[in-house]
Amino acid sequence: MSSQDPTPTDPKPTEPASADPTRPAATPSGSARSEPTSTDPRPPEPGGSGRSEPAPGGTGGIGEDGEPAAAGEPDSGGRPRSGLRNPPGAVRVLGALTLMIEAVALLLAIAPLRMLGGPRTTAAIVSVVVLAVAAVVLAGLLRYDATWYVVGGLNLAVTLAGFLQWALGILGVVFALVWWYVLHVRRTILGRG
Repeated sequence: MSSQDPTPTDPKPTEPASADPTRPAATPSGSARSEPTSTDPRPPEPGGSGRSEPAPGGTGGIGEDGEPAAAGEPDSGGRPRSGLRNPPGAVRVLGALTLMIEAVALLLAIAPLRMLGGPRTTAAIVSVVVLAVAAVVLAGLLRYDATWYVVGGLNLAVTLAGFLQWALGILGVVFALVWWYVLHVRRTILGRG
């Protein structure tokens, strides 16, 4: 009887197919199994099927020619696609944050108003407090379409408070321009004025 060398000729030990569940198992020909792949670069949502579902009432962002609709362009449902999960909510948050920043800026203006002084200092401070409270109230009412334009009136009032103290006029102009941009973003995302 001849003794044969018990060392294997293949330098790599073979692993069972279930050793690493993240790697596809090898087929008898040595190639990996082909599994269907998704063209969607987003990871699947927890508890979901891994496929993106179209939005209710829409085509999931597919345009008239069968190609995906770009952000801001309407899908076949007539609504613009923004890529946001809740576009109206995102726009409301943007508007509310802008109004809260305006309220804080108005309240922070009280100390410089006192330092600058002048004949109408008390009236300027009272108007700043009233306008800051109005900004906070309007931030809570942004779910109504008319509120978005009432905020324009608030910014006009802050600008007109510049007759009481010139610094308030500058603040009003700055926030009027910021609010104009917020309205532009709202119009772009929601497709309405």
